[in-house]
Amino acid sequence: MEEPATEAPPEEEDGKKGRKKSAKGKKKKKRKAPPKVEKTPVPALMMDPSEILNMEMKMRRKNLLENKAENDAIVAEVQEFEVKRPKQQAWLQGRLALSRQISRFELPMDMRLLEGMSPIEYLSNYCIVSKRRQNLYKQSFSKADRDRDGVINVKELDKALKQIHVDGVTTEQVQKILDVIQATDDTKFDAKLFTAVCALAERMLYTYFVTEDTDDIMYSQKERVEDADFCALEWKLHGVKVNPPIRKLLQML
Repeated sequence: MEEPATEAPPEEEDGKKGRKKSAKGKKKKKRKAPPKVEKTPVPALMMDPSEILNMEMKMRRKNLLENKAENDAIVAEVQEFEVKRPKQQAWLQGRLALSRQISRFELPMDMRLLEGMSPIEYLSNYCIVSKRRQNLYKQSFSKADRDRDGVINVKELDKALKQIHVDGVTTEQVQKILDVIQATDDTKFDAKLFTAVCALAERMLYTYFVTEDTDDIMYSQKERVEDADFCALEWKLHGVKVNPPIRKLLQML
């Protein structure tokens, strides 16, 4: 015999229905994203030097790439301007600023070495020129020495001196300088002698172009070593048989 189906008590059925409703009523809540935390900048003193260097190099590369086209255009314009720009005339460049400190003339310890010495030999051995002026004089000598034989003649010397002083010296003044050193038309000047003659020319021209109004103590004073050498010159030359041209040159210096 079949047993009759047992019905659930009404209380149990109500409990099941309540649990189903509560389960349906519950919805899955979305997880909130964690708040973004702003990174505080690290002080430069606390950073690794290599990191700072890498950051700086990256910024420089970025700037170079951004400005490359602009820089190329500027360079092209400058190059085009340099090609089209006319050469500046010598008279626009200004005369060389004369100074007594660009060279130093010395005397030998034994003054008897001056006996039988010519002015050219004295200049070749006892004239010291500053490096800055040496560079200027060497450039002028290279331009004057067109045949590249290492020597120039009197005419080339005259032209070179006028270029150095931007036509501020006349042919007559150049001739006076040549007379002081007893140079003739056959005299040849190598680079060392040419440098010494240019230094002597600047020393002699200083009195022509510099007046009391334009005189500057910084340029007018000689080297102290030279002042000490030429102090009591007549007393040092006493008893020494020097040639009159040498005596005249030394007194003029």
